Amino acid sequence: MKVKNSNILKKGDVILIFSILILAGIIFIWKAYFVEKFDVGEKIAVIMHDGKNIERVNLNNLNNPVFIKIKDYNIVIIAEKGRIRFLQSDCPDKICLKSGYLTKCGDKAVCVPSRTQVVISGKDDDEIDSLSF
Repeated sequence: MKVKNSNILKKGDVILIFSILILAGIIFIWKAYFVEKFDVGEKIAVIMHDGKNIERVNLNNLNNPVFIKIKDYNIVIIAEKGRIRFLQSDCPDKICLKSGYLTKCGDKAVCVPSRTQVVISGKDDDEIDSLSF
């Protein structure tokens, strides 16, 4: 009676798993140390209520926190250097508060009951680019 080799992983499997782990590590290091470091463009936070722009805040130029209040609802938004978030809201589920800080261009937080949204955009957000065309 012959006993077969019961190795579950073959040499090719080990090489494939090792290659995937190395590639994932390279991508993680690239994202953490290089891509984030070069995100130094203008960050403009646009606060909208009922589809109308209420305020635009340049997040790069802030030295002290700025508090923005929405009058009809008990909503407070805090803008700090490089970031912005909903600080207080009377909405029932508080999902807007759970979204946390917005720090990158394209980040968005919305309070649906009050129809208020905060979006971070770049300096030239009115120009047409390949994605919006």
